[in-house]
Amino acid sequence: MYYIKQNQSMNQQSRRFDDKPIEIFECKLVSTQSYVELFEIKQIACQKNIVELVIKTQLLSAKIPSEWRIKSRTCVEVDGLKELQKVISSYLNKESSSPHELQ
Repeated sequence: MYYIKQNQSMNQQSRRFDDKPIEIFECKLVSTQSYVELFEIKQIACQKNIVELVIKTQLLSAKIPSEWRIKSRTCVEVDGLKELQKVISSYLNKESSSPHELQ
């Protein structure tokens, strides 16, 4: 099952001019014994209606298993994020209503 949790980080890179922490929303996409993949949404300081979407991976069998790598990073307007939500909802509604056929 997927989850979304809200993180608040206070490092130098994520500070706004008013010193409030930037909120990061995470969703675990994949989690196995050897691999983790996360999807993050975070606000961009000084950009009111734009967020950053990041997909990060962690290979637990790597030389440094605690290291996260950026797989993908893009910026999206909040309206684009709302459209993405609609597309995902449409897909999930269709997926749940259609029978799964064995191939």
